[in-house]
Amino acid sequence: MNYILKVKLVFILLLTYLSIPFVILAFSYSPTATNNFSFEVLLDEKIEGSLKRPGIGEEFYVISDEDENFYLPTIRGFNKYDKNGDLVFKIERGFLEYGQLSNLVLVNDKVIVLTNKWPGFVNVFDKNTGEELAHVRVMQGDPSAFIPTYPFSEINYADNFVFFSSHRPPFVYRFNVNDYSLDSYDYKEHYGVTEMYNFSPPVVVDGNKVLFTSYKGELQLFDINNIAIPVFFKSFNKENNFLYHDVSVSQVPTTYGDNNFFTIYRDYLCVYEKVGGDNIDCKDYTDINESELYVVGNNAVSVGNNVFFLIKRIKNSVSSYFLSKYSTSFVREFFTNLGSNAHKGGLTKDLQQNILVTGDKVFNISSANGEVLGAFDMQDSKNKIYVSRVSKVSPTSRGNFYVLAIKHDYSKNREFSQIYKFKGVDGVIPDCELGFYCDSTPKFRPVILIHGLGGNYQSWFDSKNAIVRQAILQKYQAEDPEFPDDWVYAYSYGYNFGGDYNYQGKVEDISTNLHFDVDRLAAQNKLAGGDGKVDIVAYSLGGLIARHYLLEKTGFPGEQNLNVDHKVGKLILVASPVNGSSGLQSIDDFDAKYGQSGVKLKDILNEGLTKYQGHLIDLNKDIGLQLGSSSEYIVSIRGSSVPKDISYYRSYADFIISSDMNIFGRVVSKKIDLGDIVVLPKDTELGTPFKDSKLITREYSVEANIKPKDGYIDIGIDKLDISSLYHDKFISNPENINNLIYFLQNE
Repeated sequence: MNYILKVKLVFILLLTYLSIPFVILAFSYSPTATNNFSFEVLLDEKIEGSLKRPGIGEEFYVISDEDENFYLPTIRGFNKYDKNGDLVFKIERGFLEYGQLSNLVLVNDKVIVLTNKWPGFVNVFDKNTGEELAHVRVMQGDPSAFIPTYPFSEINYADNFVFFSSHRPPFVYRFNVNDYSLDSYDYKEHYGVTEMYNFSPPVVVDGNKVLFTSYKGELQLFDINNIAIPVFFKSFNKENNFLYHDVSVSQVPTTYGDNNFFTIYRDYLCVYEKVGGDNIDCKDYTDINESELYVVGNNAVSVGNNVFFLIKRIKNSVSSYFLSKYSTSFVREFFTNLGSNAHKGGLTKDLQQNILVTGDKVFNISSANGEVLGAFDMQDSKNKIYVSRVSKVSPTSRGNFYVLAIKHDYSKNREFSQIYKFKGVDGVIPDCELGFYCDSTPKFRPVILIHGLGGNYQSWFDSKNAIVRQAILQKYQAEDPEFPDDWVYAYSYGYNFGGDYNYQGKVEDISTNLHFDVDRLAAQNKLAGGDGKVDIVAYSLGGLIARHYLLEKTGFPGEQNLNVDHKVGKLILVASPVNGSSGLQSIDDFDAKYGQSGVKLKDILNEGLTKYQGHLIDLNKDIGLQLGSSSEYIVSIRGSSVPKDISYYRSYADFIISSDMNIFGRVVSKKIDLGDIVVLPKDTELGTPFKDSKLITREYSVEANIKPKDGYIDIGIDKLDISSLYHDKFISNPENINNLIYFLQNE
């Protein structure tokens, strides 16, 4: 045996006895799947030119006429497009000196837009020709009496009138679109207000009234034919006066139902009687069910006597967005997870009272139980094109609806706009909505594949791991020919702000979107006649992602409710360090003890991983600080259980070295488990009984004789052929694939 081989073997044995195996971990990403089983796309066009980009907290809209021509605001005017997305004409005026433009409204074949900086002008255009019909100044008198800022609200309309308000001075305005007259109601004169006074955008009520809400908790309702005297002026009950100091916000989400008005002031949901405006009650909805919740934007819609609004939840420093439904008695009916980007748009309801939400996706959500009936993804993650803002859903007179998305192409570092027109959804799921399983039901559940650290979704399609997805599809489709390809779905951890894949996120961050994918595929399975669940195959770090998803559903140790609706049938973990990586922990401990003045093992590991993966891997931050078996994150989740109705499986590898060393006549025997050189068997233990567990093992023996006379080392070793057990190759190991198929089909 040559000297080099001897040195290598001694080094392996040294590492073995120190229990510091090499560590490689894993991630998963799925292709940006466009699932439009509830949406038929009628138009998908890029919009050229500089459209108005909404400011922070500002909503924006698409308006359309009876022929489905649509109108979009620009910096200096607006553009008109036909129903096919072709430009009809542009209107540009010297509005810039008067600030940006408000939203557009279309009344009696006229396009109305307001400049939102003092003194303000209402501008009226013919929708067919673009001819300017009126240019009416709003504020009169001495300019020094006004603050030349941006004092006007969005505009709304009813019958022949357009309504809006100003913040300082506090006025309510009504503009007649026929004779171009302008009336106003002076809030200061009636109530002695001297300070700046923000009103929310006007809400048209039942077609004949208009409601203005102040940030101090006051509601003013006017008849559209008379704004000289309010129908009522109401405020909080006295016991709710504590809210005064907490609601100083510029926009108050406001809506109305059959019998009530609803307003949301920061953390408070307030309910008022529709007749008379009396405040029934206000409650802190963050104390109703859950802490660390915040309403997102000026978003609130109602159906019957329930109110729906978007909520931002911050938990463990991770933001998620939910659609929440409350009744007038402050009972939360549902809390539907919409992922991490739902705040980019608004929400509305269509004619049949389903809730439509825009973010980076357009959702069709049941107003009855919060079930996601359909979704359309407007992003193109593969080509690094991401949605930065989305308009509110804008229904047309023909029952379809428009959505405008502002996108950023990070590959070219440019921004552009894209218009979508969707066929309207009627709230009723027609026969064979999915387009498959029309005359049959699925024999298998959808499968979500979750990969490991350093990988991405393409590994399930065009690398050595593709054999896994192909094997599942081949087996399933042989027994169930209608089983769709996209039901073996590769999960996406998403991209960061710079457009790069999120290799370095924390577990809490990269698991966020799993809620949506599980809900979506489970809903499809249920629509097809299945049990409404999905199976998860999680490789390496993917196991921790799946585990975190379940913890978000059940609660963390000490507060777990294992009877929740998690929508998971089987959880199959492949070489996954769900108990933390003891190898990485050993490296952390070694560096903490010896690495202060020299080279750290973790730096060497990072360099090797980066070179191997072809992109930066840094285990000194984010996920790298969470994976050690003694890390704060692993300790915090240790002791948690998997719901008993989930069938839980494990496939893992163990490379075993048995050594018999004769050292100067003394025999020392030792057997050491190296796992897959990355994940040890003890790292895969979750503390919850497995439905089944498959171990793929190889055992090798090493014999060494060390003689004192000449220092001769005589080493005998079996042929080392363990490449298929290495961590990065184990997922595609034929024995492991057979295990996966067995687990997926076994009940």
